[in-house]
Amino acid sequence: MAHTVQQGQHAPKCGTLALGGGFAVAFAIYFGTEGLLTPSSWQWVFWAAVASLPIGPLASGKWGRQLGGIRILLVLTAVSTLLLQPMLQKLVPHEFGNPEVWAWSLGLGLVAALSASAMESSAKHFPAKRLLPAWLLYASLFAGLVFELGSARLGQMAGFLAAGWGAFLVMAWVFPQRRILTTASFAFALVLMQVAANAYFFGYDVQGLPLLLAGLPPLLFGLATRWRWLQKAKAVPAGAILAGMAILPLLSAYAVTVFTAEVDPYGGADLPY
Repeated sequence: MAHTVQQGQHAPKCGTLALGGGFAVAFAIYFGTEGLLTPSSWQWVFWAAVASLPIGPLASGKWGRQLGGIRILLVLTAVSTLLLQPMLQKLVPHEFGNPEVWAWSLGLGLVAALSASAMESSAKHFPAKRLLPAWLLYASLFAGLVFELGSARLGQMAGFLAAGWGAFLVMAWVFPQRRILTTASFAFALVLMQVAANAYFFGYDVQGLPLLLAGLPPLLFGLATRWRWLQKAKAVPAGAILAGMAILPLLSAYAVTVFTAEVDPYGGADLPY
């Protein structure tokens, strides 16, 4: 019978506060706060982190338990959609009309919510020390992919998320009895979807296939919760399998990006921002 990781007596309930709040602080320090009240497309990533902060406490509290998983999924979809719409409106004002922008926003918002739900399920079924190396690899490789797709700035933002998972991994070793990942995936998915959407619509000669491949690991983490043999496996082989779920799709995405990129006659990358 599949088991769920037990929560420690004093386990923090809101990983999204730590990851989302940490990202927002890192963003403000590194990029500054100028223009955040009238954000450019890339600055909406900051507001995605801020918007994630109340979702964690609500989802882990009595209100969230009453709503249930499906309604939390709908809340995440709505929040992500409402964040993506103004960002996309900034990026594609001439290419798409308002109905198309809303359709893209809703579709991507649903993907973000499903990714968060899948990662949240894996956090409940695997010990943090076993799962976090895979999540850290995923965020790190995603940051490298976004840089390769043409944006140093967006790559740095994905790097902030990787740094956050690194901090979580340290906490997992220091406080092994605490379940520290609860709701952290909400902030991760909302922010990473903003980064990915910015990369796709604003990147330099970006194709959709690399980003589609890069979106597979969260779904694989969720599917892994249905494999009882993986939950019962020893820590090292189980951790290696979870890490492989992060590495292989990202390496494939990177290979597609490199082999399909146009040759720059001047020998340098053209990073739009």
